[in-house]
Amino acid sequence: MMSLKKRLSLFWLACFMMFCFALQLIAQTPEDNLANGKIKFISDLEYLASNLRDPLETYIVPKPPEPSVEGNPEEPPPDPEKFNKLKVSGIFWGASFTQAIIDGNVYKEGDRIEGAVIKKIDKDGIIVLAGGKEFKLVPPALTKTSDEKKPRGGER
Repeated sequence: MMSLKKRLSLFWLACFMMFCFALQLIAQTPEDNLANGKIKFISDLEYLASNLRDPLETYIVPKPPEPSVEGNPEEPPPDPEKFNKLKVSGIFWGASFTQAIIDGNVYKEGDRIEGAVIKKIDKDGIIVLAGGKEFKLVPPALTKTSDEKKPRGGER
């Protein structure tokens, strides 16, 4: 272990060296630093943005174009029975976009089903466009099976 006398002498030596360094800095004038090239004026600096990214350039990949809702008028008219066979299980609306469950698959507006484009989905049903004609698919809750009175709650 170092003695107290050695530690004090090292402390004073370090203080003396820092004092000499400070005197040397004070002795130098700004003109000396300018002549040595240690200081540059801002006008001497040249800013290049060649390696930087463009802040106005977008890096978001654009969405592919939506399928045409118009349909192809040259196609033969579709068979309405084909659309009557589709089973609508449910419709979800009121969110950011509406969805429907048809034959166990989830569809949204603009999707294709059985060669037709789903044009609109709302709480009353689904409108599909095929061959320039519109067809409406109605969920089973809105279809009327018969006019007879069905029992409710505790009725028999």
